[in-house]
Amino acid sequence: MTAIICTISPASINYYQTLSTLRFATRAKIVKNKPTINELVDGTVEQQYQIKIDKLRNELAVKDSQLIKFQEYHQQLQEDLEKEKRITSEIKDQQPILQRLE
Repeated sequence: MTAIICTISPASINYYQTLSTLRFATRAKIVKNKPTINELVDGTVEQQYQIKIDKLRNELAVKDSQLIKFQEYHQQLQEDLEKEKRITSEIKDQQPILQRLE
């Protein structure tokens, strides 16, 4: 149940304010409300959210492991590239010596 208290004044100086308050009180009496309690039914919504959270955690774990594998692969490629650059540089440095020997 909702209650409202509207106060009025018997003084003539407050006539219009009292009249306005009485009009408001009349309109407020007409308002009907129907309160409801927010509650979960058998926890089904909570269970659905928990299942979704678990699924997302599993997906995140898979993506993390894929990222680690990718980073390791990227590191290996970087090392191979540096090795190739070093070998190419050594070959270029030795090329004039080999040409003189021919």
